[in-house]
Amino acid sequence: MRALTIICLLFSQLGLGQNIGYQLTSKDTLNTFSLSKSSSITGPMLETHASDFENLIVTIFKALPFPAQPFTMIRANSPESIQIGKHSYDELEHHTFLIYNIDSVSLLNLKAKTRFASLANIAHLAGHHGFNHFKAWPDDNLKNKILRSDYMAGWLMAKFNVPATDANKTLNALIAAEGSSNEFPSLKERNNAISLGYQVATESVKSPLASIENTGSIESGWLQQWGRKIEAPQYLIELEGATCASLPLALDRQGQLIYTANGQSVVIGRCMPSKDSRYAYLLYDNTFHYWLIRKDGTISNASMDRELGHVDISNLLDASH
Repeated sequence: MRALTIICLLFSQLGLGQNIGYQLTSKDTLNTFSLSKSSSITGPMLETHASDFENLIVTIFKALPFPAQPFTMIRANSPESIQIGKHSYDELEHHTFLIYNIDSVSLLNLKAKTRFASLANIAHLAGHHGFNHFKAWPDDNLKNKILRSDYMAGWLMAKFNVPATDANKTLNALIAAEGSSNEFPSLKERNNAISLGYQVATESVKSPLASIENTGSIESGWLQQWGRKIEAPQYLIELEGATCASLPLALDRQGQLIYTANGQSVVIGRCMPSKDSRYAYLLYDNTFHYWLIRKDGTISNASMDRELGHVDISNLLDASH
């Protein structure tokens, strides 16, 4: 087996359940580290709090709106609060690890001046895990991965009832002084991604994929507010059959789901590679409602009890290697 590869995706550097409501208890947010005032703390960190912190990780990862993927938590003495990485078995399969330092974790809430800092940090890392960012994907650069995970963090924080005023505090506290580079998104871009994810979760935005699945149409209101217009791609892979055939839908070479109408191309969803042997990709929208694309190109709903169409993914597969 290959050696363990650790990729640090901490908030300070770069930063699968269903969509249901979650309410953290006082133990989840206060036992790990409580902040009563900016100059004082309650609930000092004890050895037993490592299990509380791991329970918090499990709770957040279970709230991911995609199929569950395995991961392992390891306590270590590395200075970073929490890191995410992978152990590669071969070119296709890997296992996710979260390595944390319980002493560094205890300082997160104090630094960010919010009792939800640990939650925010874990939610960002959960995004990297949920989106399967360790697998190769065409035109999937580091900046996109960070912003996508920030969006997921905002969405998860809303689902955990984190106050809107606290949603961005952790990010601002940990990376505001670091500056930006061409490789990493700016602090403003990252704050916007978190805020957008939070907004979509709290406004209960309707899912375009769910609309197609249920009515065979896309609501014009969603297209106007959330659809991202792009130049017409040179190459498109059409979705055919059943529900998909009623609309002009196609995938581009980057796995974006394109809806074309009145001479305009609008992105309404995006594919990501899967670790599940039953299918090749997930196709999801901004609410994280998703479809499955099996290895033979058959498109089905999330419960796999209804086929929605078919797509020739051979070119998409070629582009991902």
